[in-house]
Amino acid sequence: MLFIFLALIIIIFGLVLDKYQLSPIVLPILFLNTATTSTTSTTSTTATTTTTTAAIIFRPYPLTNQDCKSYDFKRLRRPNMSHVTLPIYDYFIFHDELDTLEIRLYELYNYVTLFLIAESQTTLTGKSKPLYLKENWQKFEKYHDKMRRIEVELDEDPRGQWTNEIKMRRDGLLLALKNQTQDILLLTSDVDEIPKAHFLYLLNACELPKPFPSLVLVCAYYYYSFEFRRQGGAIDGPTVSFLAGNRTNRTTSPDGKYVRDERFSYQPMPSACYHCSWCFDRINLTRSKLASFSHSELNRAEYHTQEHIIDRYRHGKDLFNRPSEIYIRIENNDEIPELIKAQPERFSYLINRAALVNAGFRDVTQTNSSEKQR
Repeated sequence: MLFIFLALIIIIFGLVLDKYQLSPIVLPILFLNTATTSTTSTTSTTATTTTTTAAIIFRPYPLTNQDCKSYDFKRLRRPNMSHVTLPIYDYFIFHDELDTLEIRLYELYNYVTLFLIAESQTTLTGKSKPLYLKENWQKFEKYHDKMRRIEVELDEDPRGQWTNEIKMRRDGLLLALKNQTQDILLLTSDVDEIPKAHFLYLLNACELPKPFPSLVLVCAYYYYSFEFRRQGGAIDGPTVSFLAGNRTNRTTSPDGKYVRDERFSYQPMPSACYHCSWCFDRINLTRSKLASFSHSELNRAEYHTQEHIIDRYRHGKDLFNRPSEIYIRIENNDEIPELIKAQPERFSYLINRAALVNAGFRDVTQTNSSEKQR
């Protein structure tokens, strides 16, 4: 009887919300999800099992139907027990960006079913590197229930500068989804292309169109920190695609296209993500990316010097001296991920590089940096 009474209360409450086009402020709504659970093993061969669990989705602030319609979603889901939401899998490529990874996990944890994190012991240019996520696995212990590490083998002598990047995206997805048997929404991106929590909140809270159109999230585009926004402002970033569990090819969307490769033809979702490029806390990470990223033509000795890197990072100048690349300084930017808001002192290098003599690099002392710049 108690269960029936509670069910009636939920239904009545839902009808009231539906009539006035509101959502609860801090009400946990139960949606029955067919959720894939994973062990926290750090190997890519870990088997997954499919179980049915009840996922609690928290609505932290009011929504209206208009919030959904702003992204061409239908309307708010009615808060009753009959709705089944699609699990959201977040597949992205990781190199060594430990802070960025933590910022992403914190931002999206309440909305993502499973984080699929691809890394390799070979760089995109074929050089050997540590498995940074594997070595730092315990650092992310509180997120382990939703994390799965995917290890991808790359060519040590790639045929072209983009060969390994393509392998990382396609082969990694094939490994990540080999045991997938249910319908999902799949996010694909790089670790520094971070969907906004608000957008994933809407994916959970709104009734989605059927068939679901593939989407590309349009990111606010920052360089070095959230202090410098690239002129032109926005760039296409993560994709969101519906993937059926009964597909034969597990790296393609229903029309057979690779989910990431076709993103420029997808429906754009404005102001739905952050892209903070070259946003490192250590100067050695900047040098590491210079030596390992796909644009090998930009890996020149003059771009590796401490004086050059610090000057570029502090003053918002292009690292590669390209005249077309202009970055605009934004003071007191409040459009930043939640973890940075919560811990501004820890992430000062992401919000105030200009004021720091060493540009906020933790492996460059303030004194050493001052002497170098005299």
